[in-house]
Amino acid sequence: MRLSHLLCTRGILPEVNARDKWSFFRDLSRILAEEVGIPVERIEQALTERERLGSTALGEGVALPHARIPLLSRLYVSVARSPGGIEFDSPDGQPVYLIFTVLAPEEACEAYLRCLSYLARLLKYGEFREALLSAHSREEMIEIIRRYEREF
Repeated sequence: MRLSHLLCTRGILPEVNARDKWSFFRDLSRILAEEVGIPVERIEQALTERERLGSTALGEGVALPHARIPLLSRLYVSVARSPGGIEFDSPDGQPVYLIFTVLAPEEACEAYLRCLSYLARLLKYGEFREALLSAHSREEMIEIIRRYEREF
């Protein structure tokens, strides 16, 4: 899987300052709406509804929020870094510092699940997480993703 081909350009965020996951979803939805061609409210609603089913935090400072949204043209992936951490109801009780968000068309079940599986495997790799956490620019984050996707 070529993760770099799924990245939402505006959704590569080297520094977010949301105080909790709900404000993160609101802020991210505003950023992504124009690029993905879906209203802000629809993105925020989809992410919020999915999160209410159970936390998408994986532990070790990582979260993987995701949602399927009708009318999306393709799969989109966003990555955000939160230097101060965000409360995400993580299984280990720790704040989240790295957030990959996946938005998928309603009918793209197989591609959606493959993407989530790929990201979950990639995010277990500590060096990948640390490299992204030390990145200070959008360009640096993209380069790190490209470098590691070649290995996985």
